[in-house]
Amino acid sequence: MKKVSFFLSILIFFQSCYSYQKFELKNYNQIKPKKVKIELLNSKIIKGEIIAFQNDELILKTISKTKNIQATEIKEIKKRKFSWIKTNILGVVISTAVLLIILEIILKGISNGVKF
Repeated sequence: MKKVSFFLSILIFFQSCYSYQKFELKNYNQIKPKKVKIELLNSKIIKGEIIAFQNDELILKTISKTKNIQATEIKEIKKRKFSWIKTNILGVVISTAVLLIILEIILKGISNGVKF
C-alpha cells in the first residue's frame, strides 16, 4: 500500500496540465501566445511572457527581469497550451487512488471483524 501511494504521489507531482507546442516566430502576430519557452542557440532555455515583438527583437518578461532577445539568437520557441487530456488523466488517477484506498480500508475493517 505504501508503494502504491508513493508511486501515485510521484505521478501527481510530475503531472502538468500544460504542454508546449512549437511555432514559428514569423507567425507571432496571428498566434500571440502569452507564455513561451525559448531555447537559444547556446542551448539556454528561458521561460517567460512575451511583452512585444518588434524589429526582429523579442521582449520577454521572466520571473526576475525583462530580457531583450534577438530573433537570430532563437533556436526554438514554444507556446504554452492548456492540455485537457493531461488534466482529465490526472483527475482519473486521483479518483482511482482515493477509491482504492477507501476500498482497502473497508476490506481490512471487514477482515478484522469491525462492523459498520
